[in-house]
Amino acid sequence: MPARRGATLVEAALGAAILGTLLVAALVTSGRLETQGAHARQKSEACRMADRLLESWWQTPEKFPRTGGGPVPGQAGWRWRTRVVESDTAKSLKANIVALELFSQGRNEERPDLVIEVLVPEAADEAAGLNAR
Repeated sequence: MPARRGATLVEAALGAAILGTLLVAALVTSGRLETQGAHARQKSEACRMADRLLESWWQTPEKFPRTGGGPVPGQAGWRWRTRVVESDTAKSLKANIVALELFSQGRNEERPDLVIEVLVPEAADEAAGLNAR
C-alpha cells in the first residue's frame, strides 16, 4: 500500500478550527489592549491637566479653590471640581486637605477620571474665625 500524502478532511477541519480560535483570541486581546491604551492616555492627560491647575493655584495658596469647579482652561470637554476632605490632623496643622477631581466629557459626576488630594494652608477667613473664638 502506498504512503498517503496530505491531510484528511477531518484533519483539515480541525486545523481550520484551531486557527480560527487563535485568530479570535488575538482579535479580542488586541481590542482589550487598545481599550487599556486609550484609558492610560486619558489618565496621563488628566495628570498633566491637574499639574497645570495646581501649578497656577499654588501661585497664591490663600486663593486656592477649596470648593468649586468649572471647565479646565484650554481643554474642551474636561471639568474640575475641588472639595475639602475632613481631617483633624490637617486642622491641627491649620491646613485643609483639598481633593482635586477631574472629569472627562460625558463622565459621571460620581466617578472622576483622576483625584489628587493636596494639603493647603487654611483660608484666611477660616483662620480669622478660629482666632475670634
